Amino acid sequence: MRTFLEKLCKGKGIHVAPSIPDKKLNNAILSYAPDVDPDKVVLLHDDTVFGSAAEGLIVTEDGLYGKDLDGELKFNKFKKIKSVVIDKGLLYHTLLVNGKTFIDITQPDYAACLLLAEFIERVASEGPGVIEVLKEEAGPPDTISEKINEGLEKAGSVAWKVIGGIFVLILLMVGITTVLEEMEPDTDGDYVKDHEDCAPEDPSISTTKHYDRDCDGISDSEDCAPSDPKINSSKYEDSDCDGVEDKLDCEEYDKSIRTTRATDKDCDGTPDDVDCAPDDRYSSADKTTDSDCDGVLNSVDCDPNNKDVASAKSEDSDCDGVVDANDCDPSDPGLATSKYNDEDCDGVNNDEDCARDNPKVRTKKGEDRNCDGVNDADEVKYPAPCSGLDMSIHVKVKKDEERCVPKFSALVLLAGGQKFPGMPYGYSDDNELSMLLSPNKVAYEESSLTSSERNAITRKVKQRVYYKTMDAGVYCDTSFVWANGKLSSKCDIGSADLYTGSAPSVKKTQDCETIEGCTIDDFCSSHDDCDGWFCGCPQSRCTIWGVCTRCGGDRICDDPIYSVKTKDWKLSTKVKGDEGKSRVSNMADNMSDYQLLIGFKLTSAWRRIATERKCDYNWDDKYVCEREVANNTGYYGRMTPLHASFIKCTVDECTVQNALELTDLQNGSFSVVMTNGAHSATVSCKRGECTARKK
Repeated sequence: MRTFLEKLCKGKGIHVAPSIPDKKLNNAILSYAPDVDPDKVVLLHDDTVFGSAAEGLIVTEDGLYGKDLDGELKFNKFKKIKSVVIDKGLLYHTLLVNGKTFIDITQPDYAACLLLAEFIERVASEGPGVIEVLKEEAGPPDTISEKINEGLEKAGSVAWKVIGGIFVLILLMVGITTVLEEMEPDTDGDYVKDHEDCAPEDPSISTTKHYDRDCDGISDSEDCAPSDPKINSSKYEDSDCDGVEDKLDCEEYDKSIRTTRATDKDCDGTPDDVDCAPDDRYSSADKTTDSDCDGVLNSVDCDPNNKDVASAKSEDSDCDGVVDANDCDPSDPGLATSKYNDEDCDGVNNDEDCARDNPKVRTKKGEDRNCDGVNDADEVKYPAPCSGLDMSIHVKVKKDEERCVPKFSALVLLAGGQKFPGMPYGYSDDNELSMLLSPNKVAYEESSLTSSERNAITRKVKQRVYYKTMDAGVYCDTSFVWANGKLSSKCDIGSADLYTGSAPSVKKTQDCETIEGCTIDDFCSSHDDCDGWFCGCPQSRCTIWGVCTRCGGDRICDDPIYSVKTKDWKLSTKVKGDEGKSRVSNMADNMSDYQLLIGFKLTSAWRRIATERKCDYNWDDKYVCEREVANNTGYYGRMTPLHASFIKCTVDECTVQNALELTDLQNGSFSVVMTNGAHSATVSCKRGECTARKK
């Protein structure tokens, strides 16, 4: 049988070194491999019709160069070539390198193309030295034809006789060889003689040892692993050579994914029975290595069986589910909040935290509706059972000794006073405080209540004890003199729509500008306009000399600004003892931490409504004027002070439970009624301290 190299060279346009025509080689190099050294060329394939070699293949020691009718230059290094396959076509065959089209081949037949692909693959896998091995297999070059030609020239007619004899001898030898080959046994009947058959007794394997080195039944040019008999998949049926046929393979060109569509719905390479997310292609977590499917491998997972803790031990020291870089306390597993979701790191997330910037307040909005730092379930309602209360700030109710109420005026206001809701802007039957004044007709206010009904409500308002807290650092100017222990403060209670003493005053400011007038020449072309009484502008008149007088100037003003001024409320007290002075001095230096707590009754209200005359044309094109409201100051309540103190609380909303420190400024006498279920007590306060009696 002919050797592999002999069969390859029979292919049309295929030339192996050193028998490559120089002209073809030079044309090919100029066309698509200009940097190639001609001495390094191992094989040339001329794919042109007329033999110019401008299209085709060049195989060198380093790689594969190519160009087809498309004109695109191709190059692949042998180091990167994993597979070479011929895709058979009707008019041409396609050379596929690593599953991708390299060039289209038109000249050799399909059999020669297969040999060419096998040659390239062998050079890629075994190196250029394979050429010498193939030449040795072919034996020494045949020179018989040259000797015969010389003999013919010298021997003349005698040579013809010799040639005839030799020809007869050759025919005889061919006949004998053919007979011997036919006599060669084929045990399995697969039309491959036993001495060449990879499996002489297995008819399902009909490949020869020369074309199927691992004898797995698939020729080397098609075999995914030509040297491994355990892997017997074909490149035509398994493009990525992962052992799964293309028609079943999830990814036929991705060797890393070896699953089928039947067992891996999302085709992420992890079978459905162990896939944490069988329908999510972008999640390939495996239950065998990640039991809780939290994206962290069991070997490093803080809690392999808890999906809520998705952190690694190396990043989460206390294994609370929050990585150390974000953890409020990396050493405390009980505090499992991050700095981003819990600004004050009190263990309550920002969206639930009553005071997101105060770590001392750890209550949630849903559990502490008034966000006073005490859960609603734990809120103390008075009179409350004395058991468990701090008796240093509580006092027992007379004739109901098991019940207690707060002991100090400030705390009684917080527990039993009416929180001041603020004065209204205008009158409304739904607002009790607005009934301290009558409806204003200019402001289009009216009431459906009778005077008697409004007066009854007003009396209740005036009898009620209100309390209000204000930011002491903002609304009060406070000073303390250590020498005499005097604490003085001027507070702007007008900011709370309150006043004492004389009523507020209203100041109106308005910026105006006068635009000078001009003569009629600025408005008219001449004094010919002076035909009647008016000319140029409404202020201009026609004189007896037939000229127009000067137009007057215009005064333009901005909208007026109204401001209400109230007098500051002045408060003072004296502190005795160095300990008391030290505490109050520290308070005066840190007023932003304190609030002004005031207790009062409302005696009356004040409001001013300013009007202005406005004129315009109505729907009937008549110029009409009417008075409109220019400014409404809103209500200001006149209060009778009952108590004033500076109080420090854990949150803005002060209660008995969160009050930390008290400094009284003014103490008056007042009483309130506290009711808790069947228990009711009248609490009377005087000079800052209170007593209680069962009602």
